[in-house]
Parts: sequence; structure tokens; C-alpha cells
Amino acid sequence: MKKVGIAARLLAVAAILSLAAFAVVGCGGDDKNGSSTSNGSGTATGGGDVQSGDTVGEAKKVVVGKDGDFDAEQAAVVATLGEFADATADKNYKKLCNDILSKEAAKIGGDCVKTFEQSGAGLKDFKIVVNSVKISKDGKTATAAVDVTSNVNSANQAQNLSLVKEGGEWKVQILGQ
Repeated sequence: MKKVGIAARLLAVAAILSLAAFAVVGCGGDDKNGSSTSNGSGTATGGGDVQSGDTVGEAKKVVVGKDGDFDAEQAAVVATLGEFADATADKNYKKLCNDILSKEAAKIGGDCVKTFEQSGAGLKDFKIVVNSVKISKDGKTATAAVDVTSNVNSANQAQNLSLVKEGGEWKVQILGQ
């Protein structure tokens, strides 16, 4: 049962973090100096800096909070959250389990996909606001402080999302309280 609770917490954050479509993380190209650009609608489109008010992911479920002017590494974490949210919004739990969650997190509930299918059945809408991203000194882990709202719980929920670097890419590890 504990593993299902973890899956539910991951789903709640996923819904708010809009991480499902991380592969696209803003779906656009870099400008000449490699920094992030905006497409004029406040949507982050590059791989560099992410700024307050930017939305991330195709589902536009992840928003950078008012204090979020992130460097390239922090922006990569935010992009992963966007992928997480996109996959969650699309109910693409296979992508979520195989591409976005860390290897350890994907082991939740025995069958990750079935666990998320059961846990996410009632989730229809969510929003994730990324307030801060802290990268560890060794660059192997990160913590994103987010606020999540959803149709399941309209009250703002502050969450800490842990990420780990695997194969040079940020993966969602687990949610904190």
C-alpha cells in the first residue's frame, strides 16, 4: 500500500508539474548564444535560461513561479518536470515509467504503468508552479519546490520533488512532503 501512496503523490505532482512531455521541454530551438528564448506567449522554447512566467511542456501544465529565473541546469530540471506533466496529462504512463521516472521510482507498485493507471484514474486537470530548483554540489541530484493544484485537490499543495541524474538526463526520483 505504501507504494501506491508514493505513486499517488507522484501523480499529484505530475499533474501539477506537467512533466509528461519532457522530451520536448519547451519544444523549440536555441537562439544563437544557446540561451532560452520565448515564443512570445511566455512558453519556454530553448535549452537555456527559464524565467518567471514561462510555461513548460506541450500541455502547458508547468509554470515557472515569480522567483524562478533559472540557469541552464535548473532549466533542464524544469524541462523534465514539463515532460512529467505532459505524460501525466496524456495518461501516457508507459512513457512516464520508462523515460521520465528514475529506475528506482519506476519500480513502485511492482508494475509501474498499472499503478499509475489506477492512481491517476480520477485526475482530470492539474497545474504545477515551479518556485525553486536546487542542484546538489556534485550535480547528481536536484530538488524542485513546487505548488500543485488539481481537480482532485483544489487547495494549493506545496511539494518537494527530488530528481536524480541518470545517463546525463534528469529523472524524477520521488516526492517529498
